[in-house]
Amino acid sequence: MVGDIMNKIPATTQNYRILMIYNLLLNGKKLAKNELALQFHVSDRTIQRDFNEIKNFLHTLGDEQKLLYDKKHNVYYLQQNQPTYLLAEEILAISKILLEARAVPKEEINQLLNKLVSFASEDNKALIESIIYNEKQLYVNLHNNQSVLPLLWEVAMAIHQQQEIEIYYKKEMDAIAKRHQLQPVGILFSEYYFYLIAYQVNTDIDFPIIYRIDRITAMKSLNIRFKVKYSDRFEEGEFRKRVQFMYTGNLLHIQFYFNGASIQAVLDRLPTATVIKQHPQKGYLISAEVYGEGIQMWLLSQKEAIEVISPILFRQSMKETLEKMLMRYS
Repeated sequence: MVGDIMNKIPATTQNYRILMIYNLLLNGKKLAKNELALQFHVSDRTIQRDFNEIKNFLHTLGDEQKLLYDKKHNVYYLQQNQPTYLLAEEILAISKILLEARAVPKEEINQLLNKLVSFASEDNKALIESIIYNEKQLYVNLHNNQSVLPLLWEVAMAIHQQQEIEIYYKKEMDAIAKRHQLQPVGILFSEYYFYLIAYQVNTDIDFPIIYRIDRITAMKSLNIRFKVKYSDRFEEGEFRKRVQFMYTGNLLHIQFYFNGASIQAVLDRLPTATVIKQHPQKGYLISAEVYGEGIQMWLLSQKEAIEVISPILFRQSMKETLEKMLMRYS
């Protein structure tokens, strides 16, 4: 079960042996005394003394961890109030999320999943691998198919150090990459891509701009520090509540009627949304605080289930967009 790892540990060294056993327990392994004795080339009695040492050590720490014995299966295991290892169901859930996100190339996703699944027990490892096997095999790269993880870390370091950066950024339809000097404040992931959230330097734009990290062709940190008051700090969580499809724009307070099948889906999609009232014909009147450009895209995706009430200019913009769409079919 764990022979390959144990063979690397000096079998006659008690301290190493006890540490190895404790590490296995910390990672959720269930250990049989006779199997450990065979692996370490010692007696069952020696392994029992090791378990006793671990039990005594845990007793001095309080009730956070307890070494217990399962009489039915003849194994020892660690009971933790707050486990430090990943449970099998957690590993499976994270694996599914990574596969659905399609955020990195196939080679990298395989490496990530292999590392993740390695934390599971031998039995659960085989089960998890069988569940995700088909998705791994049929995993489809994004069209750019490039690794963004090194650049992602560079951006994160610049944010942490509050250091201005210079990037060259190439949109899909641009012929050449354009230079931008930025104050980076956050990183978000949405709809397959990682995004840098930053304020432009030397412009009149007072709201953060979103840049797709895979479209940054070059980046360097500048020797310029910027300071943000704690009260004015950028909060990714609050920003995400108000942005749709990673489009910013001016912050709007909108109201709209929704008479579709699931009001819960709307409230989940728009975390700032609240239901004001319910109309017998028009449905639910909803209020939300959102950034303008992205929310219009989402509202239009709801077809006839949506009627925007306010602001008036936003309602007019919706109407004009619908008229342009209709002209394509006339």
